[in-house]
Amino acid sequence: YRITHILTVGFMANNILPARLGDAVRVHMLHRKTDLGHATTTGGLIADKILEGISFLFLTPFLFFLIEVPSWMNYGIIAMLVGIIGIYVLTLVYSRTEIRRWAFLAKLQEGLAPLHNRRVFVAGFCISLVSWVLQLTMIHFTQLAFGVELPFWNALLVLVAVNLAVIVPSAPAHLGTFELACVLSYTFLGVDKNVGLLIGAAYHLVQVLPVTVIGAVMLLVEQVHPWRAAETADPDEACYR
Repeated sequence: YRITHILTVGFMANNILPARLGDAVRVHMLHRKTDLGHATTTGGLIADKILEGISFLFLTPFLFFLIEVPSWMNYGIIAMLVGIIGIYVLTLVYSRTEIRRWAFLAKLQEGLAPLHNRRVFVAGFCISLVSWVLQLTMIHFTQLAFGVELPFWNALLVLVAVNLAVIVPSAPAHLGTFELACVLSYTFLGVDKNVGLLIGAAYHLVQVLPVTVIGAVMLLVEQVHPWRAAETADPDEACYR
């Protein structure tokens, strides 16, 4: 429950705060609710983003075999590939480098440990991959709701376009850039731009609204009933009650 609470509130914060400040909220909450320092939780966040990026890149080659891809997306995918692989290699080297002087950097290494733990890495990769497939399914059914019947793999084009657009921190919940990516991808697929905008807005709403409401409720419950946070802070102790 504790990790679910932290992640949900962090996602909620990303949806109402600009420039991905919800990630900072997530780091702070992990620090406050665990014995981990800010440096370790920051390292864990970096490791999580890298795993998410690698699993996403695993899907992109299928796009080139299944459908024609616009040129601007080619450049975006290449830039993303170089960026994520470069960061991954740098973090692997850094996480294995012996650091004696700076405690902050040593603690940051602890958070990056999952990147060179094969079991944790594979588990995280598979879970992230499943989440991407669920996103594809969500896009496909949103299209059907608006009467747009496209092959399932076309949803991958939309998913890639959206994630390329939201890499750069922007408005809360990436409002505007998210919808623009949907319009561009659906227009390329031959769908009317107005319909593409409606599909993008609906898909965005389905993504943002539930997690924002649930995160706000979780945060409110914690403020109203702080004893619940105390109970969940030590799950082993709670089991014996």
